[in-house]
Amino acid sequence: MKKLQSRILAIVLVIAVAGAYMPISEVPTYAATKKVKLSKKKVRLKVGKKKTIKLKNVRKKVKWKVVKGKKVVSIKKKGKLKNKIVIKAKKAGKAVIKATYKKKKYKVKVTVKNNKQTSGNAQTSTTVAPTTANGVVVTTKVVESKTEITTETLTAAPTEAPTEAPTKAPTVAPTEAPTVAPTEAPTVAPTTADPNKPAAPIGLTSAGSKDLPFYFAWAMTEGVTYNFYINDTKIESGIVAGFYNCDSKYFTTVGDYKISVTAEKNGYESDKATIDFKVTKDNVATTVAPTEASTEAPTVAPTEASTEAPTVTPTDAPTEAPTEATTKAPEDASHVVKNPGVQEEAADSQVASDISLTPYLDGIDDKLSSTKGNTSNNEGIENLFDNNVNTKFFTNDAPAINIAWKMKRAVTLKSYTFVLAGDASTYKHRDPHSWAVYASMDGENWTTVSDIDNGGITHTNNGEYTFNCTTKMSAQYFMIIIKNSGDDGKLYYGSQMSEIYLKGDVDRITESRGSDITDQVSGIDTGATTINGFNSNEGVENIFDGNRATKLYSTSKIPGNIVWKMKQNTTLYSYTITTANDNSKYPNRTIKAWKLYGLADGKNWELIDTVNESGMADQDYADYTYLVDKIGTYTQYKMEITELYGNSFQISDITLRGNSVTDSEFKALFVGDWDKVTAKGYKEALYNAFYEVYPRQYKRWGTGSEPKKIFVRADKGEKGVAYTSGSSIVISVDWMNNNPREIGYFTHELTHAVQQYGNVSSSSKAWWVENMANYGGFRYYHWAHEDTAQIYYANDTSLQDWGYEAYGNNKWFFSYMDSKYPTTKDSNGNVKYGLIDSLNHLLKDNKGTRYDDNPYDTSTPWNQLVKKITGYDCIESLRLHYVEELKNGTWKFTGFGNYSDNWITTDLPGVPNIDYPAFVGKKHGNTTGTKLSSAVTSGTNLLSGATIISESGYTKDGESSSKLIDGDLSTKWCATSGNVVNQAYALSGAQHFVKIDLGSTKTFNTYTLYNTQSKEGFGNTTEWEVLVSNDGKEWKSVDYQVNQNDAISSFDIGKQTARYIVFKIFNSDNGGVGTVRLYELQLYNR
Repeated sequence: MKKLQSRILAIVLVIAVAGAYMPISEVPTYAATKKVKLSKKKVRLKVGKKKTIKLKNVRKKVKWKVVKGKKVVSIKKKGKLKNKIVIKAKKAGKAVIKATYKKKKYKVKVTVKNNKQTSGNAQTSTTVAPTTANGVVVTTKVVESKTEITTETLTAAPTEAPTEAPTKAPTVAPTEAPTVAPTEAPTVAPTTADPNKPAAPIGLTSAGSKDLPFYFAWAMTEGVTYNFYINDTKIESGIVAGFYNCDSKYFTTVGDYKISVTAEKNGYESDKATIDFKVTKDNVATTVAPTEASTEAPTVAPTEASTEAPTVTPTDAPTEAPTEATTKAPEDASHVVKNPGVQEEAADSQVASDISLTPYLDGIDDKLSSTKGNTSNNEGIENLFDNNVNTKFFTNDAPAINIAWKMKRAVTLKSYTFVLAGDASTYKHRDPHSWAVYASMDGENWTTVSDIDNGGITHTNNGEYTFNCTTKMSAQYFMIIIKNSGDDGKLYYGSQMSEIYLKGDVDRITESRGSDITDQVSGIDTGATTINGFNSNEGVENIFDGNRATKLYSTSKIPGNIVWKMKQNTTLYSYTITTANDNSKYPNRTIKAWKLYGLADGKNWELIDTVNESGMADQDYADYTYLVDKIGTYTQYKMEITELYGNSFQISDITLRGNSVTDSEFKALFVGDWDKVTAKGYKEALYNAFYEVYPRQYKRWGTGSEPKKIFVRADKGEKGVAYTSGSSIVISVDWMNNNPREIGYFTHELTHAVQQYGNVSSSSKAWWVENMANYGGFRYYHWAHEDTAQIYYANDTSLQDWGYEAYGNNKWFFSYMDSKYPTTKDSNGNVKYGLIDSLNHLLKDNKGTRYDDNPYDTSTPWNQLVKKITGYDCIESLRLHYVEELKNGTWKFTGFGNYSDNWITTDLPGVPNIDYPAFVGKKHGNTTGTKLSSAVTSGTNLLSGATIISESGYTKDGESSSKLIDGDLSTKWCATSGNVVNQAYALSGAQHFVKIDLGSTKTFNTYTLYNTQSKEGFGNTTEWEVLVSNDGKEWKSVDYQVNQNDAISSFDIGKQTARYIVFKIFNSDNGGVGTVRLYELQLYNR
């Protein structure tokens, strides 16, 4: 018996089966990554069975949770990154498992079925009476929608047909049998079969009706495709189903035709299964005796034929329409057919040019605005758009001040007018001096449309000042950031304005407006939805599952509704309806007319689109896009289907396009000159770093008043690296383009964003603010990953005394303070702040008081708090003790994995926990190659044409690691310890490394190294290790060398076969400062 696919079509006589500050040098490059995805989204299991699911292409730990059906399934997490789970089916039912990775969620839907028939939940099987086709008995047994076909050589006439037709049929069930029953195939002696050739199809028959006269079917086998022939001419190949609806153009004359089908697998084609097919003047298919059967079909001893055909109705609904749910004939003249694509719509009455845009304002965005204004004195931010010059907006905050708003629909802002307050002449310093206006379509990625350095405002009471936008773009979100106020450009507390007038165009909606917001659908409102799927596999929920292979198929009564909810407010511009996988096989399963409604207030539905003649063609996966008639913001949508082209309909997907801003606690908003940033993947790397680092920093050092929405502004005019001002981090475009692999400074600036101190001064060096910012990035970014962990050694004197310089090497001292004096929580939940957190709260809880961070003065409140916690009279005394412990080896830093205060930043919502790497010290293999008496310098160098996959770093482009294998003995790979940006092997003691791809697997046994002193007088690399791999994952150490000080040397490492090589360096300059200078590496097979 051979298992068939789950979808089955019952036909007469035969069953056929259808089928996403300052530079810190030790920073990594974020390489482009493969899309993270589940190995399987839907799982079917029997009780007691298991299935392994994997979230692919992840770099960090994955969190899994059974969010529905905890009694139905259990899960067991696997793998270092916990990116695998083993699902075990416990009881019948349905379950949903959620994986969370980098704030994104991935869902696995599980259906569990019982193994055995029970009285309360019987597994029902249906055996359809055996039918005869081409001399073969075909018996179909349906068990839980799984179908098996048994084939027996015909020895007796078939028994009577079942009294009622099977419940599954092609789109239009055949209403009558072929006019002539097929006769038995002659028995042919078996011959020796080609083991590679698949068996010929069995059960080939005409399965058509008056409406589908050229419909043929056969029993299908998994793993093969089929070819269809007419009169020995192939007209179709690659058929994956057990049926074929042939085009009528091949049957233009009345007469006899020879119909053949072959199976194909792995490039081998079976013999033909053939029947004779008669076309009459009425185009009704008539099958006559089949021609000679395949010579490959062996004769099998017959078994006793069934004498009775039970007719038990299956409990599970079939996956296709019942026989009575036939569709209209495809030639129905009432079905107007339109081409897929964007459909013509009525004119948009709101479209206009050069008008006031204020009527289209949807309100202030208080989540992006930095202030609400002085609401206690009726001077709130909403007054800016109330069209009343006698009211005003006032805030006593210092710039930068953000004013953000949303429009009801997409507009193009051409100009804007500031109307000053009625007392502008009295409070001149409150008028804006410099500002920028930003526009966005999605609320996250912003474009500068106006940038004013000096607005020339002259402080006239209710004076109006109009400014033209230099960039004009369609957008729905806008924001003004006031950089400073007054006439001199200084930062004054206080800003005010009476009105902001907006002028521009109301844009015509097109299919390209907005972005895909389908992922904002939270689910089907089952209580309000009256359309039902034909069965559990073809339900309404499939239209929003993101999988075109699934569909909604329905025979529900029309008119009927499909209602769905959104996760938050959304603006819908257009929507696309996609036909299903087999609309061409089943004509007229399409929707003709509908109405679309939006719900904003939870009570009243607003009609937003009407379609009277969709014109959907009988094509598979055809996309029909419709632009909505009325733009608005809604939380629910209702599609009222009013008319069909047939008696049933099917939809693969509905895709929504518009705008929706994800409501997350923390948000990075990219503004400014990002179009000028050419460093590939740089913006994405900053985005990922923000959502990984800032929530942790905020949880530890924030008090709730610090900004959670950070504006990341690319500035083409900034000459430094980066700086933080309020809720904005400004980064130099030139810096990013010239340093495309360095982003560590960004996590330094993120620490500043959560500090927001403003009350720290120093009678000595002002060290605390910048030193703590260094530590914020060191702990929560650099040491969160193996390849970014910054490795230092206890004998590095820069760790011991950095002179309290703002950007000195203070990282270990802060790590020491957290290690010795951590923040703790007892069993009752009582928190006791450690040293760093106590100093942070000293500043945060007393913002009106200025504190001196002088590390030497024992009389300051700062150092008095230090003494209270540590017993040392000042920070300097504590530092001296730290140095003593370093020298004595009584304190070592190996990473943050065992720090007792990790509980503070663990299990944060939407933030994966850190799996901290650990420094294990020098680690290498013990295999040592044989040094040759004379260096090998000629022959075929197998590194010629090889490529560098990665390296620890390099000083400049002209001294990159590619110079190590370029075949030129005058060029070199050079890197200092400060150039290391990839710490992949540093945790095991390597100072530098290079990873090489030979391009293919090669055999070799010798390598030659041209060391530093082959060209210059600096110290040689004296200690290294060579590793090889076939797949780049599993590595084998083939040579470890130490105390090698020759200028040129060769080593026999035995016969090796590999594609990848790693050259790890433990001592790069004979005990010097850690600078590698290597001129060439060569590889030979002698």
